[in-house]
Amino acid sequence: KYYKPLKVSDRIVIKPSWEQYNSRDDEIVLEMDPGMAFGTGTHETTTLCIDALDRYLKSGAKVVDIGCGTGVLAVSSLLLGAEKATAVDLDSNAVQITKENAKRNRVDHRLEVIHGNQLDQVHGQFDIAVANIIADVIIDLTKSIGSFLKPKGLFIASGIILDRLQDVIDGAEAAGLELIEKKTKGEWAVVVCKANA
Repeated sequence: KYYKPLKVSDRIVIKPSWEQYNSRDDEIVLEMDPGMAFGTGTHETTTLCIDALDRYLKSGAKVVDIGCGTGVLAVSSLLLGAEKATAVDLDSNAVQITKENAKRNRVDHRLEVIHGNQLDQVHGQFDIAVANIIADVIIDLTKSIGSFLKPKGLFIASGIILDRLQDVIDGAEAAGLELIEKKTKGEWAVVVCKANA
């Protein structure tokens, strides 16, 4: 009832399947039904991640979405021009709903969905890794994310409550990542870090 179309970045508009929406100019409509998994895509942490993807993702990029939930970030990246995306979640419901949302947005042929814990089952290197989880998990991820990123690849992370923002930045920098942006919305923050060349 309260879930209406919402513009979350310069180009991405998220809408539930049951709502009508006429896109304008270069808007990209992402159809998202929450199902049993967490997230309609309208939470501050999700919109911060999508906004960062909209600004940093280059056409043809390879993206990994860690802790994908409904798959909103992986699907967004494909709609924004990523060539391929990998979405991973420990919750089998999330894996199923991500597949359904990818199909609904006609990007399922470019999305690999993995049932697994963080990066345990993931192989290869990516231009962008995105994670909308919690600060402690993000800090833990910073220790290994570098080996999954191409030179100068980006790690976009949110789910960070403001009180923990500096802890995440310290963890990322200790792991050899370079902070290139931090942005806040309400009580939440996103960080964008770059892997060394």
